[in-house]
Amino acid sequence: MILYSDGDSATVIPDAFAHKSVYYHTDARLVTTSLKLLFDSVDVEQRTNSEAVAFMNSAQFTNNESAFIGDKTLFRDLRCVLPNHILDMDAMEPSRRPLFSPDTQQSPMEFIADSISGAMESFNDKFHLLTPITAGWDSRTILACSKDIVRDVTWYTFSNWSSGEHPT
Repeated sequence: MILYSDGDSATVIPDAFAHKSVYYHTDARLVTTSLKLLFDSVDVEQRTNSEAVAFMNSAQFTNNESAFIGDKTLFRDLRCVLPNHILDMDAMEPSRRPLFSPDTQQSPMEFIADSISGAMESFNDKFHLLTPITAGWDSRTILACSKDIVRDVTWYTFSNWSSGEHPT
């Protein structure tokens, strides 16, 4: 994740691919990729969020490969910054990430492609990347933007083989 500060305000920006989830406490000024650090550092009320528990017990949760919808976690006071969002550290409020920087001389498509390529190459320098793909436009874009490192990345698909069908 990137922590950006201009002296007056601070913003947390998760990586473009959400390889690491970014968590924050709704009442504390702590942001981390480690839930353990949150539990050890802040008095987290470990009461579960009843709405989240009900969703986790639903067929929809299982059929969507255990994916949460939105920024809620299992615990009431903990939230997860969504991959396409940024977190205003002053207000502790997430907001949707701008599609492109308004002061760039590049076209939005070039700016986004360069951002994705740069993120992938930066992560590839430090980690062995395991990246999920589908046949969708997002995956095709990620593949195109990582053409220089495509052989270094382990690509995989999600499959629910217990039903005998591949998810669409």
